[in-house]
Amino acid sequence: MVGDMNTENAENRTGKTTHAKLDVTEPESMEAAVERIVNDYGRLDCVVNSAGIARTMPFLDTPMDVFDNVMKVNVGGTFVVAQSAARAMKKTGGGSIVNVGSVSGEIANSLRVAYGGSKGGVHHMSRIMAVELACYNIRVNVVAPGPVATPLTDAIYTDEVRKEWLDRIPSPGSVLLRKSPQRPHFWRPMTPAS
Repeated sequence: MVGDMNTENAENRTGKTTHAKLDVTEPESMEAAVERIVNDYGRLDCVVNSAGIARTMPFLDTPMDVFDNVMKVNVGGTFVVAQSAARAMKKTGGGSIVNVGSVSGEIANSLRVAYGGSKGGVHHMSRIMAVELACYNIRVNVVAPGPVATPLTDAIYTDEVRKEWLDRIPSPGSVLLRKSPQRPHFWRPMTPAS
């Protein structure tokens, strides 16, 4: 199922899947979508949390309503979708939740206090989800892409900003994780590969 606040967007991306108008900030909306999936397909195996919004402005000029809205969609929406999905997955023996973070959640830069803060929240919240849900055979992962050409980023980034971002991405192997042998559901940083 493809869920989107814009029904036309959902319809245009589906192919042989179903689609639904969905507001990730409304738990009732997500519960209804999960119920529909379980009724139509018998179970929910995987969910990808990719809804997100961004605003680019200096920290000192960011109004509270902008900050709240970015947090509500990016952190709150991830929470709502993951919680609804995990409840269904727990009943059927497990599944996979993939939360879309951002390099902005790991690397600080200017003009991104709400977005970067929200994606840092998504990253840490996902770690907590992974620890809590592992016993139900529910895997939680985060992907943290850098700038990707989308209508959202095209409106925000200049070529100069894109280059600055790419220059700041850590080299391969610098952020590796491994399972702790003492606590198999706890991930800890590994030393960088040489």
